[in-house]
Amino acid sequence: FLSVRPEDEGFTKFVVIKETTKGPKLIWVEVGTTDFQNVEVNEGLSQGDKVYVLPSEGLVKSQEAFGERLRERARR
Repeated sequence: FLSVRPEDEGFTKFVVIKETTKGPKLIWVEVGTTDFQNVEVNEGLSQGDKVYVLPSEGLVKSQEAFGERLRERARR
């Protein structure tokens, strides 16, 4: 499953663990806009699905970059 990484992994595509009737399953989810508390899901999940989100290196880096941009704006 994870042998091929999508080009946008960590930016618009993330691996989550989806709860299914047969147990947990790894899936790719494509996301859209976010305010870092809520995120728009474009592909991979349906309303009501239960998931466990795994932090990725790309997610951590994008959150750090966003925080730095906010700090820069506050200094002006």
